[in-house]
Amino acid sequence: MIDKDLIYSIDNEQVAKSFLRANAILDTHKRIQVAISGGADSDCMLDIIEKVKTEKNELHYVFFNTGVEYQATLKHLDYLETKYKIKIDRIKAEKPIPQCIHEYGIPFLSKYVSGMIEPLQKAGFKFEDKPYEELLEEYKGKNLNSYLKWWCNLYGTDDKFYTCMNNIAYYPMLKEFLVSSPPQFRISAKCCTYAKKHPAKRLAKETQCDLVCTGIRKSEGGVRAMAYKSCFVDSNDNSADKYMPLFWWHDNDKKYYEEKFDIKHSDCYEKYGFTRTGCVGCPFAYDIEDNLERTKMFEPKLYKACINMFNASYEYKREFKKFRADKKRTMYGQMDFMDDLQNGLDEQGGIDD
Repeated sequence: MIDKDLIYSIDNEQVAKSFLRANAILDTHKRIQVAISGGADSDCMLDIIEKVKTEKNELHYVFFNTGVEYQATLKHLDYLETKYKIKIDRIKAEKPIPQCIHEYGIPFLSKYVSGMIEPLQKAGFKFEDKPYEELLEEYKGKNLNSYLKWWCNLYGTDDKFYTCMNNIAYYPMLKEFLVSSPPQFRISAKCCTYAKKHPAKRLAKETQCDLVCTGIRKSEGGVRAMAYKSCFVDSNDNSADKYMPLFWWHDNDKKYYEEKFDIKHSDCYEKYGFTRTGCVGCPFAYDIEDNLERTKMFEPKLYKACINMFNASYEYKREFKKFRADKKRTMYGQMDFMDDLQNGLDEQGGIDD
């Protein structure tokens, strides 16, 4: 049960609301599965749950081991068990990441992009810039309708009139890059499915839990955050409800919580200098180059494993970034030329008819 003095001591509205929501939601659920990642958001979520849990709550803390983990993360799990006097079950992947890469392919750029490219590659797609109708006829019977719509930017715009994230144009110049330099390796995000998603669903079903808690924050973006509109999802069936205690938090809320409650994170943050952690060496990471350098410095064996698994994707992403940078330089160079030309014409009084 939540301590009222604790709530009164909090002068951050979002954090205070998180405690009240967590108290109400845990009070209406009994068997609760809490996914512990060893990351900073996960640490804050765990602390909240431990502060509001009741005697009727049967908490099952779980860590889904992908088969490629930082030693700092594994060590941090031991620390959390000691600090909170809890047990965190280590759950093996249905298929470890190295096996997934061998069987399906390597992640590239984002989970959504990889999910679009994989079936296109399987169908022998040539990554050509052709009209949708022409492509639909060319790949008739391949069940590529939604993937070709992505390729041809047919999903419209969002409510702010930006191109929808379901279009390839959501990633500027990605289509042009793929046309000019089609991938020479198999692309897939199946490692996410078999290393974490499937084991989590299977475990929730086996234990018959009625609530699953994760540390997702909407402000961090990504496919997972975009999939939810609220911190709580009622399953409306026999499966478990979903709850994300930190869903509405921004970085300032998280910082406030860490300082007020003296939250200690793993050495991935405290020593290595990571700002975020996820699957080790995942090509989806925005700051992957920095992550690789830090991994090489502090966990060299793991760095070598990442290079062995993901290097084709790392190199391809570097090619894409260079392609985009070159295109921007060309574009801005043309704009500067036109500005200089216009300035010259203005000084001469324009063009005579």
